[in-house]
Amino acid sequence: QPKYDLSKNCITGMEGLVRWRNAGELISPDDFVPLAEETGMIIQLDHMMLEKGCCDLGGFFKSNDIPLILSLNCSAKALHNKNLPENIINVIKTFNLTPANIQIEITETEIMKNYTLCLSVMKELSSYGITIALDDFGTGYSSLAQLTSLPINTLKIDREFINKLHENETNKNIVETIISMAGKLGLEVVAEGVETQSQFDFLESIGCNLIQGYLIS
Repeated sequence: QPKYDLSKNCITGMEGLVRWRNAGELISPDDFVPLAEETGMIIQLDHMMLEKGCCDLGGFFKSNDIPLILSLNCSAKALHNKNLPENIINVIKTFNLTPANIQIEITETEIMKNYTLCLSVMKELSSYGITIALDDFGTGYSSLAQLTSLPINTLKIDREFINKLHENETNKNIVETIISMAGKLGLEVVAEGVETQSQFDFLESIGCNLIQGYLIS
């Protein structure tokens, strides 16, 4: 799913989203991802997505001279693996990419499950030059103190906040506050689930950096 830069008016990256098409039927990630996490198969699924995403991105670069960043979600189980940074770097090298081409998305909830270990793994990822996005921001339990100590580059505003923009001014103020805070912390902001022109216009007016959603693609 493309990420659209509101200031540059162009696509600057994309998020790799796992989908399962079975006998012509599209099975929702809400149905199979929790099961994969429960059985431990999420580790293999994460790795498969990494390889597939890097392969596609490497192929794209061969025919286009456009720098793009591929964002991929990282499960809690994968994040608790000390070998994760090395595994990611090996795949990146296999497809002739650089760490700057890859961003790892991690949710607040996943980090809080084992904050100390996650912080260590995230710092190592960052040391390689891989950027990190805090996904579903505002739905987890991290404190502001923890937020400022994390080696993150990007905040992703959860789609629930974007979906409720039209309901009242409070919801708009929440999103505007998140964007303002992120700017003061030197963090990029991505708004998820942008589906209407009014959402687009509002986010552009308050200085949101990037958006993604069905309005774009």
